Amino acid sequence: MSLQGNTPLIFGEVLYDIFPDQSVLGGAPFNVCWHLAGFGLDPQFISRIGTDTLGDQVVQSMHDWGLATQGVQRDDNHTTGRVSVSLQQGQPQYLIEENQAYDHIASDQHYPSYPQTPLLYHGTLALRSTTNRNTLNHLLSSTQAPSFVDLNLRDPWWNPERITALLKRCCWAKMNDVELEIVSREARQSDVPLPEQIKNLAETFNIDHLFVTCGENGSYCAQQGNVFFQPSAPVANVVDTVGAGDAFSAVCIIGLLLNWPTQSILERAGQFAAYLCQQRGALLDDKQVYLTLLQQWNVNDDQ
Repeated sequence: MSLQGNTPLIFGEVLYDIFPDQSVLGGAPFNVCWHLAGFGLDPQFISRIGTDTLGDQVVQSMHDWGLATQGVQRDDNHTTGRVSVSLQQGQPQYLIEENQAYDHIASDQHYPSYPQTPLLYHGTLALRSTTNRNTLNHLLSSTQAPSFVDLNLRDPWWNPERITALLKRCCWAKMNDVELEIVSREARQSDVPLPEQIKNLAETFNIDHLFVTCGENGSYCAQQGNVFFQPSAPVANVVDTVGAGDAFSAVCIIGLLLNWPTQSILERAGQFAAYLCQQRGALLDDKQVYLTLLQQWNVNDDQ
């Protein structure tokens, strides 16, 4: 398995999740980027942070983890992103602040060259701003990279028309079962069994791989008219589920880039997401975890 040289673009927010007892670096695109680097890829992160203490901490954390910072803009007029997080029965509830630095990612900035970028990942929260939608369109046009869209719907920062447009444009997509229900309802396909909903949506939007996570009820992927299912990996002790979907997405990206069988992608993505649920927050700071998983997956490939 060779991961070096893969340079997916990751576009969107980086922010601090403010828990009652601590602040944790996060944001779905940043989490995905972090995990990809942990697994040995060379992701390029495109975002915007304030010229404040939290912004300095973002840059330092990226340096410490070995992430490139050329695509991260600094903003003198807006603060680094913040989200207040409370846990209700283990499930995160978010209070997302408005008009943050990540809402102003400029397309006229000097970006490093991204030759032969295999994939551009983005979520939906950062697309609440017209500036960012224009910047994303510019990046997609200039790189000609296929897109992986991760819905991450956060009220009230989305609308059905925008989501429909994103799904029509993407090559790959990931959503959870609640988001699937919303999108299916908008597409008038919610009165059919779950696997059929997933298959129909993938065909309606011409999505090559449509991943759907269902928490403890496993995960699905519709691909070329087939629907694959993988039971959830066991979790010994759930601390919280913050970032579990981002961990899942990161492994899906690796699997797509390395052409893993769809069933293997689901199994490995679920395994990594389950591991993350056993710790507070969305990031890991131990690269040995990633190395151990890669070694295990290599063994499985050789069997």
